[in-house]
Amino acid sequence: MVKKIVVLMLMLMVVVILVAGCRSEEDSQVPKVGDDSQVTEVGDDSQVPEVGDDSNVAEVEDDSQVTEVGDDSQVSEVEEESQAAEVGGEVKLPERGICAHRGASGTHPENTLSAFREAIRLGAHMIEFDIAMTKDGKLALMHDATIDRTTNGKGKVSDFTLAELKGLDAGSWKGSEFANERIPTLDEALAIMPVNVWLNVHLKGGAEMAEKVAERIVATGRLHQAFLACGKDAAHAAKQVEPNIQICNMERPAKLQDYINETIGMKAEFIQLLTNNAVEPGHTKLLKENGVRINYYYGDEADKVVSLFETGVDFPLANRVGEMLKVAEEEGIERLKPIYRSK
Repeated sequence: MVKKIVVLMLMLMVVVILVAGCRSEEDSQVPKVGDDSQVTEVGDDSQVPEVGDDSNVAEVEDDSQVTEVGDDSQVSEVEEESQAAEVGGEVKLPERGICAHRGASGTHPENTLSAFREAIRLGAHMIEFDIAMTKDGKLALMHDATIDRTTNGKGKVSDFTLAELKGLDAGSWKGSEFANERIPTLDEALAIMPVNVWLNVHLKGGAEMAEKVAERIVATGRLHQAFLACGKDAAHAAKQVEPNIQICNMERPAKLQDYINETIGMKAEFIQLLTNNAVEPGHTKLLKENGVRINYYYGDEADKVVSLFETGVDFPLANRVGEMLKVAEEEGIERLKPIYRSK
């Protein structure tokens, strides 16, 4: 009996030893989480790409693969061109086309935001508008010296503060659909303009106004596309503020040739010929040879606009903007596709 018990105990010990041996062997075969020699850890670059492994997967921070919000090299085309415009650069402005006189003034109230938006929608290449100064020295858009014709008020622009002018209806005179259109400020007009349209800023004032307008043109990043249509004194004052401000010479002597010579002599970027000026190819050739772009006031008939283009005029001013843009298209001039600054 004792022998049997001893044998059983010996057998039990053998079993225990064998079980322990098997477990030891299993542990030597199965890698531990920290055993680099047996299994690829998440941190083993040779086997599995990390989120940060440039050789296998693009990082979120890898500028060569993913555009960051702040990566200026990958921003949208519109933003790139807008930024280029601010540094005077790569925005291509039209070589010729139709200038919307006071906006799309044939169908909309002149010198208002609705007239400008319509001109932009139609594809105008240049937009002309007029600047007046209020009683409190602000810059508002108005062609006439008085507000009588284009608002429900009466009196001189210079006798009203901007706040008072803002209370007027500047649209109903054109049509009931424009009721309560407001007189815009210069800054409000500039804010809605594409960066690739010419801005023909006609000053209804002298040196003081020119200085203020030049400051706003610079401050709003429109130096590349805006030019001041003004006389010599105003042009001189504006250039004291910003030497690179562009000028359309509006100071016209009696003789056309003198006007052309003086415009070239003052190195103005634009000239504006009038309806009573006979446009001759010799004149336009001389102006173009001296880097002067040629505006013309005005052209609202198809035959006339075709003739103006043929004789070398770059931008006829038009009230009937939609119709004259169709004429320009027939002459091979595409409508402008507006480009805006990114917000």
